[in-house]
Amino acid sequence: MPLPPEIPNPFLGTVVADPWAADGIESDVPQIHAEVFDECCRAVEEIRAGGRSSGILIHGQAGSGKTHLLRRLRARFASPATPSTDPERPRQVFASIRLQTSPGMIWRHVRRRCAEDLLRSSGDEICQLDQLLRYRMAEFRPAIGHLDLWWDYLWDEHPQAIDELLGHFSQHDGMDYATTTVLEHFLRGTHRRETLGWLRGEPLPQSALDELGLKAADEETADPEAEARATVRAFCALAGAEVPVILCFDQVESLQSDPEDKAGLFAFGQLVAALHDETRNVLLVSCMQSSFAESLHKTIREADYDRIGSRAKLALPPLRHPQAAQLVKARLDGSRELAPLRAGRDPLWPLNDSDLRAAVGDLGCTPRELLKACAERFFVLQRGAPVPALAIEEFLRRDWEGRLEKAVAENRPEETESILGHGLPYLMSIAAPDWQRQEKDSRLRDVDFVYAAPRTEARVGISLCTHGSMTSLAARLRRLREQFAQGRLEKLVLLRDPRTPIGAGAKRAHDYLRELETQGATLLRPSVEALAALEALRLLLSDAQSGDLTAAGETVPPQTVRDWLAAHLPSTLRELAETVTACPRPGEFDGDGPGAADGRLERLTELLSEQHLTTIDEAAARFGCDPASLEAAVRTRPHQFVLLAGPPAVVFERVESATPARSGSDLQSDESA
Repeated sequence: MPLPPEIPNPFLGTVVADPWAADGIESDVPQIHAEVFDECCRAVEEIRAGGRSSGILIHGQAGSGKTHLLRRLRARFASPATPSTDPERPRQVFASIRLQTSPGMIWRHVRRRCAEDLLRSSGDEICQLDQLLRYRMAEFRPAIGHLDLWWDYLWDEHPQAIDELLGHFSQHDGMDYATTTVLEHFLRGTHRRETLGWLRGEPLPQSALDELGLKAADEETADPEAEARATVRAFCALAGAEVPVILCFDQVESLQSDPEDKAGLFAFGQLVAALHDETRNVLLVSCMQSSFAESLHKTIREADYDRIGSRAKLALPPLRHPQAAQLVKARLDGSRELAPLRAGRDPLWPLNDSDLRAAVGDLGCTPRELLKACAERFFVLQRGAPVPALAIEEFLRRDWEGRLEKAVAENRPEETESILGHGLPYLMSIAAPDWQRQEKDSRLRDVDFVYAAPRTEARVGISLCTHGSMTSLAARLRRLREQFAQGRLEKLVLLRDPRTPIGAGAKRAHDYLRELETQGATLLRPSVEALAALEALRLLLSDAQSGDLTAAGETVPPQTVRDWLAAHLPSTLRELAETVTACPRPGEFDGDGPGAADGRLERLTELLSEQHLTTIDEAAARFGCDPASLEAAVRTRPHQFVLLAGPPAVVFERVESATPARSGSDLQSDESA
C-alpha cells in the first residue's frame, strides 16, 4: 500500500537545541545511552546523600545525542512543581548553559543562564527559585499539610520568617548583602523588574539600584566577573547541602572563535574547577564532540581537566541494531497519521529490517545518521523517489534569514555586551582574517580585545563601554584614558549601544570621553541592525562549531558556514569591521575632525533622548559648533538618525522595526523625505 503523500515524515527533525524543549520528548528512547544517563543519576543521588561536587564529561560524534541526553536529565530532575504534602522533601535544581560567550564574560554568562532557568515557569507552576525558597523556608517553619496552603498561612501570620531565612543565608551560607537584599525583594514581590534584572546580571542604572536599596560597585575595585562568580556560588549555596544543583554545559566548542583561540577553553577549565572546589552540592555535566575533548585536554591545565571529569569521562557509543530499531519504532509510534495504517503490521512498517540494517551498517551509526537514512527511505516509499536535497547555499540563506528576523525582533540593549563580546571575534575572523588577535594584556585592563594590523603590526584596542551606570562608565573611561596614554595601542575604539545615551548629568563621563577623543580614541555606536546581524552570525557559527547545524539531517561543517558568510556578509557587519580596523590614528584629530564629530553626535543622541526631535540649527547653537559640520556628521550615521531637508533641517533618531532592516540604498533619502 503506498503511503499517502500528505502524511508528515516522522523522521524529520533530528536536532534538540534546548534541553528544556518539550517537542519530541515522547519519542525519547531510554535504552539509548542508558549507561551514561544512569551514571549521571547515581552522581545526583550521591550528592543528595551528602557527597561532594563532581564533574562528568560526556563526548561523542556530532549527532550522537548529547543534548537529547541533557533533555532526558532535565525531564528527570526538573519535573514541574506540583502541590506537595511533603514540603521538607529535598528537591534538585537544573540549569542548562550553552557556552555562547567570550572568555572575559564567561561567569556573567553562566550567572545569566542559571538565573533564567531558576526563573522558568509554565502556566500555574512556580519557578525553580520560588520552589527552592519555599522548601528552605520549611526548614525554619516546619509545614504541616499542603505546601501552598502553608505558604499562604506563613505570609499572613508569620511574615518575620522571611527575615529569619535571609539571616540564615547571610550567616551560615555566606551570602552577601546584595544577594540577600534582592532575594527579599523576590520573596515579597517588590520591584520585580529590577529584581529579575539584577538576578540575571543585567547592567542596571543607578536609579534601579536605588530602588533595590543597593549601592553601585566601587569604581576602583569593581570586577563584574568576580561579582557574577559570587552570585553563581550563592545560587548553589541557596539550594542547601542536600539539594543537588545540576549544571549542564553544552556547546563548549563555541568558546573558540577560531582554531588558534585558546583563551575560551582555558577560561572554561578554570570556571569548572572553581565550581567543583568551591561548592559541595553541584554536578557539573560538560558535553562536547569527541575530537574537541582531545583539544580541550591539550589546551587547559591538567588539574582543570581532571575536575571536568572528576567522576567520569564517558563516550556516547554508536547505535547498534536493537537500539536503532527502538528509535525508529518510537518515531513511527509518535505519528498519529500513520497509526491507522500500521495497525496489525510489522512494528517497523512502512520500513523493514533490511532498511534498518543498511542504515546502521557494520560499525553502527549516530542517531542523526539513522534518522536521516530513514527520512530518505520514507520519502522514497511515499513519493517513489527521494526528495531533492536543498542546496547548501539555499539552506544557509533561509537559515540566516530566519535567525536575522528573530534577532531583530528580540534585540535589547541589555544584550549588547554579550553580542559584541562573543560576536566580534567571529566577525573579525571572517571580515578581517589578516588581523591577528593578541593575547590579553594585563596593563590594558579595560581593553577587551586587541588586534594587530597586517604588515604594520599596529595594535587596535576595542573596549565595550556598555555600562548602564554612569558611575561605572565614568570609571572605565578614566582608566582607559590612563591605559591609552601608555602608548601600547595605536588605535582605541569604544563601542556603545546607540540606544543608551550618556546622560547630560554624567559630567565626569563626558569629560573623560572628550579627553579620550583628544588622545585619538573613537566612540563607535553600531546600529541596531548591525547588532542583530552580529547576534545571528554568532549563533549560526556556534551551532556549526558544535555540530548542531544540520541540512536535511546532514551536519554542516563550520568551514562551509564561514565560507558562505564571507561571501554573503551583510553590509552592516562589513562596515562595522571596516570601521573598527580603519578608525583614525592618534594625531589625526583636530578641532573639527572625526573625534569632534563623534562628540557632537553623542551629545545629539542625549538631546534627542529628551525631546525626540530638533533642528540642526538649534542643536548646533546648543553645542557651539557650525550647523553645516553637524549636518555632515549626522549624514555619516544614517542607521541612527533621520535627517529631513529644510529649511529648517530637522533630525530625529531612527526607530528600528521588528522586521529585518533594509540596506542603506533602500532607505528613503532626506531630500525625498
